[in-house]
Parts: sequence; structure tokens; C-alpha cells
Amino acid sequence: MGFTQKSGLIPFSPPARRACELSHWKNPEWIDTLAAAYAQNGQFEEAAKWEGVALESPGLPNDALAGARRRLNGYQERCGE
Repeated sequence: MGFTQKSGLIPFSPPARRACELSHWKNPEWIDTLAAAYAQNGQFEEAAKWEGVALESPGLPNDALAGARRRLNGYQERCGE
């Protein structure tokens, strides 16, 4: 379920994006969080884009790779890629 203005809830993607900006896009786990925020908001194309960036980042821990790949596949299925 995505967040809407009507619900009064604030979407997570702006703060997650700001965290990535503050880290100069060098923290792949924060980029992964940004992807999850977009997915939570129903924006699966953006989620797939950022999950791909996280997967390409050299700093992504090995133990996080399998989960990131699964999420990327799920996002791609949801957006029809």
C-alpha cells in the first residue's frame, strides 16, 4: 500500500533520497532502502532502478546480495520489465 496525501502520511522516499544524497550515493544499503521506499509507494520502476544501482555498488555486503537480487526481480515483475 502506497502513501498518499489523503492519508496524511509522509512517504519515505524523500528522506531516503536525502540520506543517499548526504552519503554522496556511496552507501548501497541506503540506496537499497530508497528502492524499498519507492516500492512501498507503488513506484516499481523507480524501485527497480535504484535496486539495480545498489547491486552495482561495490560496497554492498555479500550477505545482502541475494536479498537485493530477489527484490530487484520482484520490482521488475511488478512494473512489467
